[in-house]
Amino acid sequence: MHLLSNKTGPNSNGETSWEDGDSGVSVEGKGYFKKLIDNANSVPLVKIFQHYGLNLNEHNKRTTCPFSTHQGGKERTPSFSYYHKTNTYFCFGCKHGSHPVDFVSKIDNLSKEKASLKIIEIFHSDVDENAVFNRESFDE
Repeated sequence: MHLLSNKTGPNSNGETSWEDGDSGVSVEGKGYFKKLIDNANSVPLVKIFQHYGLNLNEHNKRTTCPFSTHQGGKERTPSFSYYHKTNTYFCFGCKHGSHPVDFVSKIDNLSKEKASLKIIEIFHSDVDENAVFNRESFDE
């Protein structure tokens, strides 16, 4: 397994850090973020749900929506569904669903990049070993 670099600032190739909010991220930076998101999306949603206190698995596939934006967090009828085979979710009430990064992004109000980093940090042992990367290899 490779570790992520602590490097957050611009590199010598003129690439802009995603943390500074600059929209002028280079093509190399976009590739890095796509790979980062892909890696984080390889983590099973069940593990992420457990981390957030949701009791969902391949047998118990439905619960009330965990997002505070759904009826002010006061849903009564379960409308949030988990799809084990595709590692996705969908809430039929608020019409939102997707992959692990989108779940963490929405529930914690984070950008997709920051949600990806959070998932990789917490669930690093569950990231697909073939998808793990080293930031330095993108800077060469």
